[in-house]
Amino acid sequence: MLANLWGMKQAELKLALVGCGGQAGGDVPNFADHPSVKIVAVCDPDKTNRDKFGTKYGVPEGARYADYKKLLSDVPCDAVFCATPDHMHAPVGLAALRKNKHVYLQKPLARGVAECRALADEARKRPKLATQMGIQIHGDAAYRSAVTWLRGGIVGRVREVHSFCAKGWGGPQAKKPADPVPDGLDWDIYCGVSPFRPYVKGDYHPGNWRRWQAFGTGTLGDMGCHILDPVFGGTGLISPRTVKSHLAAPPNDENFPYDMHIEWGFDDDVNYHWYSGDVRPDASILPGVSLPGAGSLVIGERARLLVPHWSIPTLYDASGTKLNRTPRPEPAVNHYHEWVDAALASNPSACGANFAFAGPLTECVLMGNIASWQPQKQLTWDGRRCRFVGEGSKEANKHLTPSYRRGVRL
Repeated sequence: MLANLWGMKQAELKLALVGCGGQAGGDVPNFADHPSVKIVAVCDPDKTNRDKFGTKYGVPEGARYADYKKLLSDVPCDAVFCATPDHMHAPVGLAALRKNKHVYLQKPLARGVAECRALADEARKRPKLATQMGIQIHGDAAYRSAVTWLRGGIVGRVREVHSFCAKGWGGPQAKKPADPVPDGLDWDIYCGVSPFRPYVKGDYHPGNWRRWQAFGTGTLGDMGCHILDPVFGGTGLISPRTVKSHLAAPPNDENFPYDMHIEWGFDDDVNYHWYSGDVRPDASILPGVSLPGAGSLVIGERARLLVPHWSIPTLYDASGTKLNRTPRPEPAVNHYHEWVDAALASNPSACGANFAFAGPLTECVLMGNIASWQPQKQLTWDGRRCRFVGEGSKEANKHLTPSYRRGVRL
């Protein structure tokens, strides 16, 4: 406002969009309504998607790309938004950081644990670049309240956490014959860093890619970064010592498990549990209370805090009786504008879900997928070295980095 009164030019953030599918449809309007954002380029291997967004935001034909590498080479932008399928998060994010662009990267931060570590390390080398993982609920009043209350000791010393989600992005998928690639879709670019596979209508694009190891990270990768976010922020426990799958059998070579029960062990003898698909926590963790479809229950020495996905938390005692002594809820913040403002100010610490936080969070989440390949075996994690050690480690470490197409190096 003062800049306009004095005739000064308002700061502008030139933003390029990589990935113009369904998620972008929810995210991009929140960037576009910031007065300092100008969308200067769009990128998607599907011409229908990039033309839809290009037309909506006034991007000329010459700034609409199928290949993000060409966009980063050609377009003088300040920042990159990425909402591709999971397999391209790390390649796009790393390339943008190395071009000295601010980066907003949809969750999960990457498809592999080693990719998460690489993104966090790359961001650390560039202290003036603002980074944010797309967990928009991070700025919601419900999750901000949970973090503040847990940090304030509302439940006492945390003993265990039970997080759950009724989604089931997994289970074996029937093999189908290849279909003709639709006009306007560059399927080779869509496959990206993953080994090329024939196009199958409805299996990969536009919506079911999360079920496939080549493109997604299953239910845990989809929802774990959201649901575990306030627990990690509130307890400060981020790097686990152990991880174990409680299922009876591993998934197949192509897909993720439909049902999951993962347990992480942290310092101070605190255990986190994750349940998804048809697996749910035992009713005894909060007697007489119907758990929501998705959320977390944090069990402490003095009380239990139920943190539903998108609702203000509720405090209970061990018997399931509601306790009316929660503090005033925290105000919400705009997760998208927070990143834009941080980028304009070259102040990455202003981003609540910057890569220094989002990297370790996503690492932990993706360890659950790795554990699923060796069910009933407790794996030991060396966070400093970013390696599993001890029994089962040789096999587990094979999954730290996803399978790339031959010749690909990030």
